[in-house]
Amino acid sequence: EAYEAARTNPDRITVIDWKPYGPSNGALASFLSTGIRKNGVLIGVFCTQMPPEARLTQALDLSNVERENTGLLASVQMLRQRYSSHARFSGIELAPKAQTFAQSQLLTMQQIMKEALFAILDVKRTDYLVAMQASEQKFDDLHRSLVWGDMVSGLPDLSKICTLHSMLKVGEALRDLQKYLKLLRDTQAVAVSRELLTNLIFSENDVTAAMKDAVHFFDIDDGMDPAVEVAKHRGYTATDAADSELADVIVAFKEAWDSFAANDAERLSGLQTAYITNNEHPTGSKDQLDFATGAEEYHKVHKQYHPKYRSILYERNYYDIFMLDLRGNLIYSVYKELDYATNFAINGSGQWKDSGLGEAYEAALKNPDTITVIDWKPYGPSAGALASFLSTGIRKNGELVGVFATQLPPEAKPICSVLNTIPAQSWSDAIAEVSNQRMLVQKATRMYLQIAKGVDMEASRIDFVLAVGDATASLRKTLKGYDSIPAPPTQAIANLLLRAWNQWERLEVEMKLSLELKDYSFKALTTIMTFSKEVDTDLNSAVEQYVLSATAAQPTLPSATWAVSQRQTGLLERMAVEVFFMRLGIDAEANAAGFRRSADDFEISHWELLKGRKASAQAPGTFLPDMDLSETTDACTLDAMLDVMKTFSMVNASLRQVIASNSTASERAAMDEANQLIASASGATTIALTFYQAESRSCAITRSTTMWEVVLDGLSRLPYLFYKAESEFALIESGFSQTWLSNAAAELTNHKGFIRTEASDPKLVDAFLAFKRGWDSFRPTDA
Repeated sequence: EAYEAARTNPDRITVIDWKPYGPSNGALASFLSTGIRKNGVLIGVFCTQMPPEARLTQALDLSNVERENTGLLASVQMLRQRYSSHARFSGIELAPKAQTFAQSQLLTMQQIMKEALFAILDVKRTDYLVAMQASEQKFDDLHRSLVWGDMVSGLPDLSKICTLHSMLKVGEALRDLQKYLKLLRDTQAVAVSRELLTNLIFSENDVTAAMKDAVHFFDIDDGMDPAVEVAKHRGYTATDAADSELADVIVAFKEAWDSFAANDAERLSGLQTAYITNNEHPTGSKDQLDFATGAEEYHKVHKQYHPKYRSILYERNYYDIFMLDLRGNLIYSVYKELDYATNFAINGSGQWKDSGLGEAYEAALKNPDTITVIDWKPYGPSAGALASFLSTGIRKNGELVGVFATQLPPEAKPICSVLNTIPAQSWSDAIAEVSNQRMLVQKATRMYLQIAKGVDMEASRIDFVLAVGDATASLRKTLKGYDSIPAPPTQAIANLLLRAWNQWERLEVEMKLSLELKDYSFKALTTIMTFSKEVDTDLNSAVEQYVLSATAAQPTLPSATWAVSQRQTGLLERMAVEVFFMRLGIDAEANAAGFRRSADDFEISHWELLKGRKASAQAPGTFLPDMDLSETTDACTLDAMLDVMKTFSMVNASLRQVIASNSTASERAAMDEANQLIASASGATTIALTFYQAESRSCAITRSTTMWEVVLDGLSRLPYLFYKAESEFALIESGFSQTWLSNAAAELTNHKGFIRTEASDPKLVDAFLAFKRGWDSFRPTDA
């Protein structure tokens, strides 16, 4: 065509459009041609074949693809709506909205990538970049709604741990992708590098893979907590092992086993032939055979006891039940898989001795009086499926006669593994954060009560707003994970934190409403006390669960020490709260007893942290009674703990003065003093906590008296002024009262001036320079 066109119109350039071209292996080809003259005479045709990147109709073709794609999506969406409407009309229960949102988020990621690639190809680049940014926002909105819930859309707050952790991975992968999307927006189309394109594609693959996992969990997570199933089956196994007849059953099977054949190899062959090979029932139903034919005593024993243990298996929903002798022989099982009649002794030659059941057997021999749980791992006799076992020793007249074991059902299997992925620092931070929440909730309650009693009103209002804000932020961190704080690692923890969050929201509303209306009635105070205690109880249980989980994942972590030490600041606040409620006449007797108990708990925990303790020596009701605490030997920590006990003793004495006060004036004075002392005690306790939490410690820091005076004089007022300015602003936004708002606005203006004045103080410059010199001389490097 190019040649003929040049012959027809030799004095112009003709372009032949792209079409398959055989000599180029059928690839699309485009040609330009023109005639060539010499002295005015046409002597030939000059023709070039265009390179692939010069395909001029690429943009047109992509636009056609986009148009067709848009039409297809619209048709699919219409079809989906019709199916949904028909299903609802027919009374069919549709999938939860979360599943639809998750699938929509997966689709939106593909939309983002399509728009990015169109922009790279310079097809309506500006339009597609705008569309890409809108799609990114849509993805973010969907993600936020799925994690935090959306009342308008009817989405619940996400609390299922596997789904939650998968959504956190989606968020992490998305942040990486967004870096490259921003680079794309900031780069000219012609300058887009192959590296950027590759990074975009790989990052999108990561997001999509994480999102597919999330969609899977949204589909299957029906609320079952595997930990609950394991705990339930641990109880079942303990109950069945305690059956007085079980020891006799094992002895009977053992005697029948020994008499069945001359050696274990013949017993294995004969019993597997009788109960598996010649069993007329299909694989998976071998348990239906009550007994095999033959004169051997084993068949009589099997006939006598098998129906009972098969019924127990069905009732308990065990996967299987096992009885083993002290040589490791599996002398009985209900299900009759290929492990039946084999040997599980670690020093034996059994095929499955290194399996989970082999571990369960050896664990029961070492600790015959406890229930041991062997974690999930592939198990050959169950066709390589994951299996978990519980085992314990069985005694008769005090003598060990065998091992009883059960295999957990598949629904007790965790649908995701989280515990072993959490590093030590994250466990420490999580325990510290939840303990801090307890303190903040109690502090917010105390500040509310101080306002109700008229104690240091201005500072109490500021501290109330700050404590409420900090408690809310802290709870949100642990509910969904933040920075080094992991999302809840078990469903039990997630449930406790979610319940605490719901109760905290109600407590916050009640306290703010009471302050707004100045309603300090018996009913209002009782409601606030109830919510405060419920939040505290749930957070206390959450800390215990964190410690148990951390210990299970990393037994060497001092998680109990972290939790006990972090609990102390919360106890200080709770002591004051209980005294204030008592003085306000709210359940006075119970709160007085609660105060004494909290004070005793603080002191007991203090000495346990110092001297150490053994789990077996703890009285009922002790915090984390099943956990050992190591003796404190570090000099820095011991020194800090001395300050803790001094300040605690002062707080305790001051609060007792509040209890004993017999006039409003003496009560107010004692409360004022207690308020100041609690701040000092909390500071001292926080220093000690830092030492307990740190891997390495150093307290050899000294300063001259003059330097301390300069630093304290110049710096101590600045944090207060900053906090006060921020707090006043927060109070403006909170809407407590019109008078208060007016005062706050004026104070905010004044304190802007105060801060400028303080910041220009020459003493402050000296303080900074002194600190800088001290910093530079403290260690050779900043690290």
